[in-house]
Amino acid sequence: MRNLSEKAVVFSCVFPSMFANVSNIVYQNVQSLLKSAHWADLLNFMHLYQPSFFIAAETWTLQEDDIDVEGYRTVLRMEKRRHAFGLAFYTKESAAVLYTYFNEEDGQSCCLTAVLCNEIAVCSGYKPPSTPYLQVEYDFEQAINAALCASNKVIVLGDFNLDVHSKPVHRFYKYLLQRGFKNQLTESKSTTNANTGIDCVFSTFDHFADVMETIYSHHKALLVVPAQNNRPGKSTTGERRTETEINRRQSITKNISNTNSHDSKTESIATVGKILYQRLTSSASLRRKDVTNFKKFVHSYDKVAIAERQPARCSHNLLRQNSRPSPRQEMEIVSTMPSHYW
Repeated sequence: MRNLSEKAVVFSCVFPSMFANVSNIVYQNVQSLLKSAHWADLLNFMHLYQPSFFIAAETWTLQEDDIDVEGYRTVLRMEKRRHAFGLAFYTKESAAVLYTYFNEEDGQSCCLTAVLCNEIAVCSGYKPPSTPYLQVEYDFEQAINAALCASNKVIVLGDFNLDVHSKPVHRFYKYLLQRGFKNQLTESKSTTNANTGIDCVFSTFDHFADVMETIYSHHKALLVVPAQNNRPGKSTTGERRTETEINRRQSITKNISNTNSHDSKTESIATVGKILYQRLTSSASLRRKDVTNFKKFVHSYDKVAIAERQPARCSHNLLRQNSRPSPRQEMEIVSTMPSHYW
């Protein structure tokens, strides 16, 4: 939360729930599962968004630590010493491990894996900044080769502490491009609160990929939807949504609107919004950018979780009541949202 109160974080409003009945993969450097707050936040995150596959890097855990998640199978864990390292791979669906590389020697720490998920090979892992890439280059190539032998659809994603935005292009990314991989994130997309691109998504085929904001890590989560080429409701040609898509979304909205109690996911999203609101209002100095970020979150809540039975009182309408209110006035407007938001 300190990141939200001290920095202007630009929210990327995408959620796995936007892709109904489609497998998705989420990767994130969680920066330790040992902190009780981090572990609780991660459990809430997974319960709320229900990713098909979740890869947690920099777990800081040992084998005796209980980090199982209800409803998920732990495909593999990589950890030996309790330090800024480790990897855990969770899945709701079938998955087979194709390759693993694990080394925790000082100066050469690195963990890599290739896992076959629904006929798609996923290469992932974590390389600390203290480990030179040249020392583990062979192991990276071995993991990618194992994946390519198993499937022509391969996704490479992870925090390898190699900034995709750096010039000249790093040799690892040159290697991926030579093997037929493409960067699935936009060139300007940052994956950390420091506006760096050290978390990457490269694939041999086109699909949807974006970043998700979280409140418990400096790193944003990477969301990959292999069966989807674009955001829901948008076509790659810019044309309008098909009638089937429109009917499906209208049906979902109607079903939610007719429900007496709000879905638990909706309540969880509202809880996150409440935390953001309380943090911002309790801050000693409130900046307009912080308010703008909160407004973006509220707007995403309206668009993604809408079950509003009083459209006139939707948060985005309330926020538009004043054309140029002060930051404190904007917060007062937000606080008048219907009680079920909180």
